[in-house]
Amino acid sequence: MHYTIHFHSKPHGEIDDSGTHRLTEYPCGEQSISWELLDSPVVDAFLYSTNLILNNTAESEHSPRNFIDWNRYGKHISWDSWTRDAHSINREIDYCKSMGFIDFDSDSYINVDLDERVRINRLNSIHYAFETALEDAEVQKTATPEFLASLERLNKLVHSLEKAPNSNFGESFYVIRHTSDHVRAKYPEITDDMYRCFENNIQNGDLYSDFFTVGKDLGHAFATDDVELIKNNEVKQQSVISGSVCFAVDKLNFGVIDPDAQRQQYWDWCKLNNAELYGYDYHLPKYNLGRAPVGRCTISYKQLTETLMNTPYVVGVELND
Repeated sequence: MHYTIHFHSKPHGEIDDSGTHRLTEYPCGEQSISWELLDSPVVDAFLYSTNLILNNTAESEHSPRNFIDWNRYGKHISWDSWTRDAHSINREIDYCKSMGFIDFDSDSYINVDLDERVRINRLNSIHYAFETALEDAEVQKTATPEFLASLERLNKLVHSLEKAPNSNFGESFYVIRHTSDHVRAKYPEITDDMYRCFENNIQNGDLYSDFFTVGKDLGHAFATDDVELIKNNEVKQQSVISGSVCFAVDKLNFGVIDPDAQRQQYWDWCKLNNAELYGYDYHLPKYNLGRAPVGRCTISYKQLTETLMNTPYVVGVELND
């Protein structure tokens, strides 16, 4: 069985203020990419969730039968483009302060002249601030669309600025969140057998289950050296297998399957920062690095990158033989 994502040369659906594309109708694609699904408990859960979404018939005025929210991210190829995003996040911080959304202080602003360690710490602090706001019970009751859109813009800008030209991030990263509000409560919880399937090298062109939780897991904390996340007990592991997927493309990593990449460095970092003392037993399957593989890429690096270059816009997904 295969999972296919359909692409088009022109955007379809709506694009919100944060830059997320939303599809509720699915036009014919011009090109497609298919991944051969694996035989694993992760894929069993993924198929269950995807069929729930595809077969759902319930809908309402505020929530369609199903939908796709998707984004494409990539590593900055120059410091000029990175600096433009830094200006954008500084404007968003000013907007949040002026609207009374989040009271950021003067040490929140980002610029290219900051020491790398300082820059990473500031990005981590911004991420923690909007994550905390988003999970506040009162905010969930009273938040305006403008507030939520601002938080989503901050989220995307933080992750964009983490991908500086000197970072290890790959060339292109797609996140396709195929879901339905009417069935999401039924998505299967991840078991230890599923956590044991996790792979850390996800820039190899293969298809992975995407995170369906707000916040960073312990692996992301490690990747961004976010020690405060541990101390604040705010680590959020992926807890369900939904219909959301992601794939990333990097020429050097394409086709490389290395589930244990960086495992020892990760364990050393956790030990150095006393993760166990804060309740995170990082040797457990739950804290394995990476994401759960769903399917293997069936085409070459050249074919994949040419498809994404000529038809970069997602317009639908499909399960097929």
